[in-house]
This record gives sequence, structure tokens and C-alpha cells, in this order.
Amino acid sequence: MPEASELDDNISDKMNAMIAKTHAGRLAAAVVTLAMSAPFPALAQPGAESAEVGLQYESYLAGIHSGSLRISAVLTPERYGLVAKLGTRGIVHLLVRYSATAESAGRFVDGRTLPDWHRADTTWRRVPRRVENSYAPDGTVENIAEPAAADDNRDPVPPELMTHTIDPLSAALRLVLSTRSKAPCDDRIPVFDGRRRYTMILRAKGEETIDTPVYQGAALHCILETERIVGFSRSTWLPASKAPRQGHFWLADIEPDLPSIPVRFQAQSGFGRVVVNLVAVTRGVESPQTDSAQPAATQPAADQSR
Repeated sequence: MPEASELDDNISDKMNAMIAKTHAGRLAAAVVTLAMSAPFPALAQPGAESAEVGLQYESYLAGIHSGSLRISAVLTPERYGLVAKLGTRGIVHLLVRYSATAESAGRFVDGRTLPDWHRADTTWRRVPRRVENSYAPDGTVENIAEPAAADDNRDPVPPELMTHTIDPLSAALRLVLSTRSKAPCDDRIPVFDGRRRYTMILRAKGEETIDTPVYQGAALHCILETERIVGFSRSTWLPASKAPRQGHFWLADIEPDLPSIPVRFQAQSGFGRVVVNLVAVTRGVESPQTDSAQPAATQPAADQSR
């Protein structure tokens, strides 16, 4: 039987590539939203103090509905707060029973995201897992991971490799911010998700026409590659576990007061093709915390079969 830590890695890799992707972070996860006051018109209006938005994504594995991802964001001109909730669905949920809630809060500096704290609580077959990162002004990171690396079939990430990294949700927001720059989807982002240290490498492929549940039209096709560094599970039971980590996503302008938003992500996994589509955008969502102080610990996301 495969070890939970390795399947957790592979699911989390795909979600972070999208969230974060994803990290969140993440799947990919890889897709957050919004921006600071300069590129985000709603925040630049007189009297506007914050903006809130929610994104709902549904994922499919080899054509089968496999998961849901909900991202909530609140932004002020100086700070951001992000929450991502994801979980397996359908037959995949019966086999895996994976759910997670990830939270990040930080500030905008020179158009980039600098997190103050990040936390992720996951449930794997009803067994809780947790990571917490706290970021100091000098770039150092204080990390707590349960279970610890020594008990999780992986090498620990040394403190020097955590320094000057950001979390998967902050990385996804940085990606969205890049769409208003002169070089969108052209970046190398150092990420530490609490267990794994990797680099997100982004490059633009060009504009294409895309047809998704909420958007039809021109979109920027970007390629995301994940360069593994340390902290990944030693198990290699998946057929594609040693293949290059690459995903494709498409960014589109779907609302006039929002920056470009990821409307689709796809990648090849050991089980088949993963496709994640944006299915809904809501405004005035529940507000994630933007304070620099990390909130008190909460219980992991509930495991709800569907």
C-alpha cells in the first residue's frame, strides 16, 4: 500500500500548482485573486478600504469529479488575507478522504507579497496533519510541522533554505499580481509550504482562445514548473512521481475591476489528466484575517463524504 505522506505530496502538489497553488499551495494548487491598490481599481476609489472576493473551482481526474477548491481573499491597499479550503469528492474521496484548510496573511511591498504567517490543517483518512510558518522581518522562518519530518518519511528542510521564501497562497497571489506587470507569468518564486522547499518557475506561452464554464474568450496561457529542492517524501510509488512537475493554466479578465484570474488549470498525474475549472466568482465573501498576528489554532477541516 502507498504511504499517506507520498499520496499527500502528490495531491498537494497538484492543488498547490493551482492555488498555490497551492498550494495553496498549491494542487496545485497552485490561483488566488486580487491585487494591491495600484493595479486593483476598486481599492483605489475614494473611501474604499478593502475588497473581498471568492473563487470556486472544481477538479476532474481522468474525467471524474475528484475535488473542490474554495478560495476567499480580502485585500486592503497594504495587506492581504487568504483562505483556501479544498477536499476530495466522489469516488476519489471514498479512496483518499483528503481535506484541507490553508490560511495566510501578509503585506504588499513593492508589488510583491510578503507573508507574516501561514497555516495549513489537513485531514488524511481522518488523521490530522498541521504546518505553521511565522515570518520574521529579516526573512527567517519559524516552522512547526506535525508530524515532524523524521516521523513522516522525509528529510527536514534546513533553516537556511526556509529563509526568504513565501508560502503557496502568497505565491499564488504574487502570480496574479504579475499579470499587471510588463512581464506576466515570468518569475521564479521560492516556496516553503511547511514541509517542502521548492521553486515555482513561471513562463508565458502566449494568448489563446479558451472555453470554460464561466469564461469564453482570450486568455493568457502560462506554464508552471516545480523545481523540487528538499522535504519531499522518499516514497516513489506513483508512476509519474519522478516526472518533471509541470502544469498549464490560463488567466483571463472576467470582471472589469479584478486583475486576470486563473480560469483553468491542467496537468498530467500518475492517475491521468487533472483539469481544474473556475465555476463561480462571488463578492463580499467571509473575510479572512489580514492581521500580522497568527490566530489561535483551530481544528482541521471536517471530513465530509460526498
